[in-house]
Amino acid sequence: MRIRPEGQSYPYEFDLVQVLLKSTIVDKTLDLVSVVGELSIFENMFTNTMTGNIYVQEQLNLISNFPIVGHEKLEIVLRNPRKKDEELRMEFRIYSVSNITTPNQSTQTYMINFISEEYTTNLKSSISRSFSNSVISDIVKSICTTDLSIEKKIDIEKTKNVHDIIIPNLKPLDAINWLAKRAIAEQYEGANYLFFETREGFKFRSLESLMSLGSQQTYERIMTDGELESDDTRNVVRTLRKESTFNLLKNIPSGMYANRLVIHDMIQRKTETLDYNYAESFAKQQHLENGKGDWKIDDFKTINGQETTMFVEETVDEYNTSPLSKQFFMSRFDDKNTYNEKAIQNRVSQMQQAQDVKLIVTIAGDIRRNVGDVIEIDMDSVQFGDGDEVKDKLYSGKYLVSSLRHLIKDDRYTMVMEIIKDSYFKSLPKGK
Repeated sequence: MRIRPEGQSYPYEFDLVQVLLKSTIVDKTLDLVSVVGELSIFENMFTNTMTGNIYVQEQLNLISNFPIVGHEKLEIVLRNPRKKDEELRMEFRIYSVSNITTPNQSTQTYMINFISEEYTTNLKSSISRSFSNSVISDIVKSICTTDLSIEKKIDIEKTKNVHDIIIPNLKPLDAINWLAKRAIAEQYEGANYLFFETREGFKFRSLESLMSLGSQQTYERIMTDGELESDDTRNVVRTLRKESTFNLLKNIPSGMYANRLVIHDMIQRKTETLDYNYAESFAKQQHLENGKGDWKIDDFKTINGQETTMFVEETVDEYNTSPLSKQFFMSRFDDKNTYNEKAIQNRVSQMQQAQDVKLIVTIAGDIRRNVGDVIEIDMDSVQFGDGDEVKDKLYSGKYLVSSLRHLIKDDRYTMVMEIIKDSYFKSLPKGK
């Protein structure tokens, strides 16, 4: 692969320093840089580990001659040639070779698929033990170090509430995901923990704690038909697609606006019913946008606003008073571990809120960007105007990076990001 045109400087530039294949059964290595046609590395906060693939075109039959059989590790080094401190250095485990084709007698193309080593460690072990009088964050830390043997940096947000938990023969990552559904942050009211990997290591964090962080970067959406090559445009959004906005047919049955939990108390021999209300809970939880303001219809009329919820308070009652749209049933066997009851209803609503508004944006490659970062999108309104109304009133503002793809192709390093929002940029109009 050609690194970049000599003497040319633009935001996409990079040095693909190394794509080193290392066999674990024989003392043998091979640098694949010259045969890489496309390299993708994926980060996603809704999956536990990083993955990726390499499209290879070669004439040496490396699959058989190296050979590539699943005993190999892959070391990738990507560096900004003008900023040596911006370096991406990662190691993965090869798990398969797919899409093998022979376009002609002397050429072979295929895809090398790789994943973090911790995932294969997870497949080789299981957990069957109890954790008494423990907070969930400490249990997760124990699993990470003892069962997954993670040597990378681990960022674990402290949880509240003491639990007595028995994990019955679960894979370590399955156990952590099970615990995440029951975790409540020490400093926040919601229940939206996730366990995921970034290039900096593993994180067990609540979405609320991530949303509370300040914006790491502002990206501007500029409409242009030409190439944007100067370094000044590094923080420009090249392409933008609204992947999803609101969808009542998903939000209502998912329990985002309202849901009901029916508890069967085995000790007291009675039932208890708890109803969740989106409008009441919104103000108690941390969101990306927490402002208030007036909704300006035109230069002559302004309507009072509310908080930046995804529903006007007066009209949301139509859905909040219908908790039967989503029901849960559970049994209570003791009075100690009742915290899960509080987590269930919050979590189903908050996780759907996070999926409601989703954009797919493409920017020049930036190895400083991570899943879990808060960024801002400066998006012009499609209507003609100026002043305060230039920005899109709903979809500008803060977003959380939920997934990203490092894509190296045709001598360019670009990044495709999925970004999500749980609240609007400006408050919705209130009143008539």
